[in-house]
Amino acid sequence: MSKVLYIIALITAIIFYPLYQGPVSLILLVALIMLPVMMGIELLVSALFLRLDSRSASAVVYRGNKTEIPLRIINNSVFPLISVRIDLRAEYAPGGTAEKLKLRTVVGALEKRDVMVELPVQHCGEADVYLECIRICDLLGFFSVRLFKNHGMIGSVCVIPAVSDKYEELAREIASGAGSASESDDGGYVPTTGPGDVIDFKEYVPGDRLALVHHKLSARFDKDIVKVMGLPEDDRFLLFADLGTADTPSGRDICFEKVMSCAYYLNEMKAQSYVAVDEGAQGAVNGAIRVDSSDSYITAACALVTSEYIPVREERGFVNILMSNE
Repeated sequence: MSKVLYIIALITAIIFYPLYQGPVSLILLVALIMLPVMMGIELLVSALFLRLDSRSASAVVYRGNKTEIPLRIINNSVFPLISVRIDLRAEYAPGGTAEKLKLRTVVGALEKRDVMVELPVQHCGEADVYLECIRICDLLGFFSVRLFKNHGMIGSVCVIPAVSDKYEELAREIASGAGSASESDDGGYVPTTGPGDVIDFKEYVPGDRLALVHHKLSARFDKDIVKVMGLPEDDRFLLFADLGTADTPSGRDICFEKVMSCAYYLNEMKAQSYVAVDEGAQGAVNGAIRVDSSDSYITAACALVTSEYIPVREERGFVNILMSNE
């Protein structure tokens, strides 16, 4: 709009100058002709004194919270920048998808402006943000200068699941279920090979898992009999995320939330809870991270949500739990 108004004003000055010759009309015409030139010079000066705080920022946020990356633009010139466009690229892992982001802001003279780059992240994972360029324009929009082309990564955000209390009962069920276990078709956990063995039988009471019902004994005594499983001496649980069945981002989110919530509550129950992650993940020992503090929870969650595939294995000395998004 400013460019259109300028062109209209310039045409008007050119038409009326021969009709109203005088110092005022001459000054007005010369000023309008020189205005773009002066603004171009001002733009070049501003470009020379524009700086960027290039410190790469990293953050961890819980899914559902606002996800932002700070970017500081420093204008050391005496001219304000009224049109600053920031072009960015966000790359998401796992998956390797990317999208373009564009922001506009204003930076005053001799001002440091902090711009918050808000990422439209809805699912667990990692987002790396790269600055492609900053474009500054003059007031009339005739000239523009591109700066900091392909500057590189300015920040990284890891989105992790928060602890959900709806899985507290599931964690108690796992802790009381004993022995190695894997998820069955009805959502329960059934024993597999490992240190847990059947040590006794008892009559069914509400709250016992149906997967532990011993059908032959139940038929013999005409009442429901369930197996009592023994726990390993050190109560160590290794939780696997079945990412092979979680083929959608929402399914992965549910799987991540279930694994991390159960690991948290198992630790609250004084059991040793571990989360299986990629072998090379930060903080991992033999492909697992123990969850015994808030820091280890964040470390394990970050390693888990950035994993594309986690091989399921039977780890001796652990109660092995395989969890899907069902």
